[in-house]
Amino acid sequence: MDLIWLSFFSNAVGAAFGALAGATGAFWLEVARQRREKKRKNVGAANRALFVASQYLNELVQYRRDYVRPAKAGITSGEHLRPVRPRSVLRPSIDLDSLAFLNEIGSEQLLFNLFIEQQRVVQLFDSIEDYSRTHVLEIQPKLAAADVPSGADMTKDDFVRLVGADLVGRLESDNKYVMDNIDENIRSLKATMNELQVKIGSTYKKAVVLQIELEK
Repeated sequence: MDLIWLSFFSNAVGAAFGALAGATGAFWLEVARQRREKKRKNVGAANRALFVASQYLNELVQYRRDYVRPAKAGITSGEHLRPVRPRSVLRPSIDLDSLAFLNEIGSEQLLFNLFIEQQRVVQLFDSIEDYSRTHVLEIQPKLAAADVPSGADMTKDDFVRLVGADLVGRLESDNKYVMDNIDENIRSLKATMNELQVKIGSTYKKAVVLQIELEK
């Protein structure tokens, strides 16, 4: 009888330990799966942010090369920017909500910096486009109505008399803001994106992090 009881007890204990081992193994497999999924989600969010930022940077670098540097060099008249064609579609935005995980890995300041960088870029693009709209939609029609030939030289006083002090003030304000800030915006945004790349690479080992390539 004792042997039967011992055999039963041994089998029961073995079954219990087997069930516990199986449950423990399943638990840790699920933990590992969730970690992989979290890594995939967070690295993906960071790469999407880097992709959008690379679009911002390349557009700003190209604009600086084609419009700002010629104006500063005096190639265009009076250090004024040439107008650009207004965009017909909205620019993509960095999804800051998807980057909230930065708070969990001790990078609250980086998340805040990303927010600030996006606001600065939006303000710069708005100034570029407001300048162009003012020039194309308001100033050029006034010059055409006054039979002023395209590219004609005139004094600032004559220009103000023709188009009005308000329009000239708006034009010069946007022109100055773009000329004064584009270099720093490019430098600062690139530095913040580099910081994001380093943080993701050090937090998630072997993660494939998007590299930003700028136009010359």
